[in-house]
Amino acid sequence: MQTATAGKPCWACCIPKLTVQMLTGKAKAHFENWSRHHPALRGKTTSMDWKIENFSEWPAEIQQAFLLEWLDSVGIYVSVIPVVRATEYYYFSEVTSRRYRRVTCWSSGPCPTRELATAVAIIQAAAIYNGNTG
Repeated sequence: MQTATAGKPCWACCIPKLTVQMLTGKAKAHFENWSRHHPALRGKTTSMDWKIENFSEWPAEIQQAFLLEWLDSVGIYVSVIPVVRATEYYYFSEVTSRRYRRVTCWSSGPCPTRELATAVAIIQAAAIYNGNTG
């Protein structure tokens, strides 16, 4: 595996960037509309500024959780599964969608972290939502 700066694997530096830019097309527009009306964000003032306009500043894990909640609400389900074998430990992800009497399933290859498996699945889920299932 190639390494990035400071000895970190190359995928380690990509997760926050992936999280911010995961949605495109109608998936992005519909997620933004959904989130504006989400009860957790309506009329809330806290020490953190949890406004959707600041979504890119949210911690990556919170962004992923919020994106997964939206995907659930539109009938696209993401599962991240740990695999433990004698000599290896990794994660893979699955995306299942049932829309318009059509079931679409997708599985990732092995991912070294849960965060990366989740990010890869969210990107694929957005592609399915946008109609790009190839």
